[in-house]
Amino acid sequence: MVWQQQLHTLPAQTTDGLKIQVIRPGIRNHSDGPDFANARIVMDGLEWNGAVEIHVRADEWNQHGHQHDPAYEGVILHVVWEQNKEIFRKDGSQVPTFELRERIPLGIILRYREIISAKEHLACQPFLGKIEPLLISSMLEKVLAERLENRAEEILREHRQNGFDWILSSAWLLARCLGMKGNEEPMANLIQNLPTRMLLGAKENESKILACLLGLGGFLEKTGDDTHKKLKEEYETICAGHELKPLKILWKKSGMRPGSFPEIRIRQLAKFLVNLPEMLASHERGEHLETLLPILMGNQISHKKAGFLERHLLVNFLAPLLVAKGLHSGNQELILAAANLMHSQKAEENSSSRLLISAGMQLKTAGESQAGKELIKHYCQKKRCMECMIGAHIIGRGPDAGIT
Repeated sequence: MVWQQQLHTLPAQTTDGLKIQVIRPGIRNHSDGPDFANARIVMDGLEWNGAVEIHVRADEWNQHGHQHDPAYEGVILHVVWEQNKEIFRKDGSQVPTFELRERIPLGIILRYREIISAKEHLACQPFLGKIEPLLISSMLEKVLAERLENRAEEILREHRQNGFDWILSSAWLLARCLGMKGNEEPMANLIQNLPTRMLLGAKENESKILACLLGLGGFLEKTGDDTHKKLKEEYETICAGHELKPLKILWKKSGMRPGSFPEIRIRQLAKFLVNLPEMLASHERGEHLETLLPILMGNQISHKKAGFLERHLLVNFLAPLLVAKGLHSGNQELILAAANLMHSQKAEENSSSRLLISAGMQLKTAGESQAGKELIKHYCQKKRCMECMIGAHIIGRGPDAGIT
């Protein structure tokens, strides 16, 4: 946004002639209340600290009911494209207004229109090769943090539903992770229908867990070998005691490699669930984070020599889980450690990373490739260019030739 990036011309003044010096435009607010919080603005020599509200037209203040809302009492400046009405707070005091209509350079407007109207998946592709690597790196770190926190919030919602039991919540996340893109929800559904005491005592219930997961998933309905028959008998015994019935699940196999077929992933899930309590206990004891994944998988593989499944679990299970635990406990070091774990792995290859690399962006770690997915999905595809450090730099700072 023009206000956030301070792209308007100077000197600035309110519509009634007060000189404005912006020390800090404020922090963008994505929840209820004014658009920017904790702004610092000097008006006519007096410093003000408070909120800033943004509208296209000034009368939108009244249309949105801000004149009756106590949350807007702390607004120190109303920034608008067009000042078509004087506006007032709930206590009757007038809110100073800064009109942008004559203060946005034509070059910025033209570049904005050019990028927003571009039909390419990556509107800024022609300019990326000219952007300073530090700026790109900063944006990738920002969206990686957003991606991890969004995943963590989803985990914490499930955690609350599970009565704040980390074994149950971790099992749910692990199942989703092993389901990959096509079978995330069906795998999570299996865990949610598994008798809780089996998970809490997983070490003694490995065969029961496997039988129950395969049975619930509909993989024991046909005839098979002796092992299959034994699993089916065990599942039927469990059903009698817990009133379980096979779930109606439409499993996806199209386009998957055999190693990712749901029955294979279910068998892996059963083995990993056995080791999950020990992995969590190891973390509680403060053991090194790099020991957690080998404990879960029942081997001693190093993160530096991890194969596809190990990297997938680290990026999509372990790192988000650590961030969720960090947010839950207020441990910022744990959140940082999770990001560092992701940066310890080489970049994944996916459609987003291929697009960004072809445009000239370097993605060397799994953290950066995950950030690239977030950038494409939540910024580029939604044309949130002015909220992106890279896009805002191109639109607001970069001349047509040779962005610096």
